[in-house]
Amino acid sequence: MTAALRSRVAALPTDLVLAGFVVACFVLAASIALSIPEGLGNAPDAVKETFRATLVTPAVLMTILVSALYAGFDYTLALRRGVVVRETTAQRRGAVLAARALLAGGGGAVVGLACGAGTLVAGGVAGAGWTPAPSLLGSAAVAGALAASWGFAIGVIVRHHLVALFVVPASLGVAVPFASLVPGAASILPLPTLLGAVGVDAGTLGFAADIAAVPLVAGWIILGLGVAVVRFVSRDVT
Repeated sequence: MTAALRSRVAALPTDLVLAGFVVACFVLAASIALSIPEGLGNAPDAVKETFRATLVTPAVLMTILVSALYAGFDYTLALRRGVVVRETTAQRRGAVLAARALLAGGGGAVVGLACGAGTLVAGGVAGAGWTPAPSLLGSAAVAGALAASWGFAIGVIVRHHLVALFVVPASLGVAVPFASLVPGAASILPLPTLLGAVGVDAGTLGFAADIAAVPLVAGWIILGLGVAVVRFVSRDVT
């Protein structure tokens, strides 16, 4: 796996897909400034704290969706262009998949950092010096890495580039309409467990708040990657 990982790392400086998603996530997060009331910096601390809490959930939610989409898009594009075929010609399939999974998680963390940074910039500019808690950067990076791992697994399973662009976000967003019908069952789906795993209160979106998010999200990712491994090693990658 070391050789395959080195090969993937060497390609990072020219990874336009990652760069594009980083920029997109930063810009989308920075646009949150448009929803921040003018003069918030002069408001009482209690008001600032309340408003800050309302920013964290959409920022992390955006991170999860964009990071998952990045990982699924990156893999299926590489598959479509024949990059994966060339990699498996020179390296063992397992090593190629493991290297890509690790780099997908790392790329997702970078996308998450960009989203967190954009949110901090939005709060600083529109809030006249006030910024959300810097810990948001850590939460966004972890959320990005976990979501990218899930998106990568879905991309490997689906394989088809255009289909993956719909299936990856749908696999997360499907939890939202179910939350109003069966909040308990919907709360164990990937999206709310990803939110809960990084300390975000999924209850604000209608999900049950008292769930064991960390083991649940670990289970979802392990399940997804397990199916992806079977799919990858048993099917032609052309």
